[in-house]
Order: sequence, then C-alpha cells, then structure tokens
Amino acid sequence: MNKQAKWSLQQEIQKRAINDTLRAIESRQVLHPSASIARASAPVTWQPRVLPKPAPQATPARKRASSTASVPVHRARWTNRQKQISAAATALFLITCLVVGLSINRSTAIQPVFPPLPVESASNVVSYLKQTGIEVAELRTFSVPNEMWAAKQEFQFGVRNSSGVLVLLSYESSAQAGIDAFRATYHQKFKQWHLIQVSNVLLLSSPNTAHSLSNTVASHLSQYLIAPHRSFIPTATPRR
Repeated sequence: MNKQAKWSLQQEIQKRAINDTLRAIESRQVLHPSASIARASAPVTWQPRVLPKPAPQATPARKRASSTASVPVHRARWTNRQKQISAAATALFLITCLVVGLSINRSTAIQPVFPPLPVESASNVVSYLKQTGIEVAELRTFSVPNEMWAAKQEFQFGVRNSSGVLVLLSYESSAQAGIDAFRATYHQKFKQWHLIQVSNVLLLSSPNTAHSLSNTVASHLSQYLIAPHRSFIPTATPRR
C-alpha cells in the first residue's frame, strides 16, 4: 500500500470519529431540553405551610401590679364641714315642714263657716240707695224674666247731674245671678258695660258712666247686702 492510500484511510477514520463525536454531542443537547420540558410540564402540588403558634408569654408580676395600681379608685368621703352643712339643711327643711303643717292646721281650725247671705230684692236696693243720698232719676221697671235676663226684678235708672245708665237686677239665688253675669260678658250690648255681683244682685253701668259713680253705688251695695251679715265688713252706710 502506498503512502497516499494509507493517508486517505487515516483521514477517513478520523473523519468518522469526529462525526460520531458530533452526533453524540447533538443527541445529548436534544435530550437535555426535552427532559427539562417534561419536568416543567409535570403538575406541582402546593401544600400550605403551618406556622407554629408563639408560646404565650407570662406577664411579670411587677408589671401586673403596676397596671392594676394605675386605675384610680374614687371614694366619696365627706368632710366634717360638709356633714355639718347637710345636717343643718335637713333640720331646716324639717322645721319648715312642721311650721307649714301647723299653720295649715291652725288656719283650717280657725276658719269660720259663714251662713249664706240672705236674698234681697232690687226694689229694696233702690230704696236703700235713695236713703244714702243717691239722687235716683228716670227710674224704669222692666218685666222679667225676658230674652236677656232670668231675674225676678229689673230696674233701670240714672243719677241726677251724672251721665250714664245703671241697670239693677235681683234673682232667687246668687247662682242664678252668676249665670246671667256670665252671659252678659258675651252679649253684644252689655259686654262693654261694667258689671258687679253682690250676693243675688247684679249692677251694670253703661260705658259712659263715671267710674266714681259706679264705685260709689257698688260700695253701697256691699255695705247693705254684706256688712250686716259679715263682721269683717265695715258698718253699713248710715241712712238718712
């Protein structure tokens, strides 16, 4: 065999060895990523991780004592001065209640019981007014009871040298007189008139009557109808 053929054979052997080596390397490179892909595609199972609970730490006795001592405790304590004031106020309250109770009992025991006032006629009142010096003028008598009054007697008159008109009515009782007095306060004509009631008698004064005249006649009525039967009323007007 010549040198040329021998060299060609060696080259062919080396070439095949190199090719085998390259194929082995390529096969390894191909297998490696496929295995990685297989591992990556495999399902992963997640398991929760349980953390251990921390062991309770005991609070130091000194710390507990300090926290308990920090809470203030209020206790109601009265001083001697406050006790004295409270006792004095209580004593004053009891004394006041005792005095009020005694005064009520005393007033109830002393309060006299007055008999009802006697019933008087309007005609007798007019006669009494004349005796006291009232110059009655234009005396008129009306028939009652009527649409306005439920009285037994009704008189209308004036006073000489004075303006105004006076109406005098008498009833069977003071209660009946009170009913008519209440009605008069809402009547279209008499609600502006001055009205007083003495026992079973009503006295009405027109708005243009002088106040001094109305007060004088009312005073005579009180002294005539009440004074003889009540000791605390001044003596009746002296008659002429």
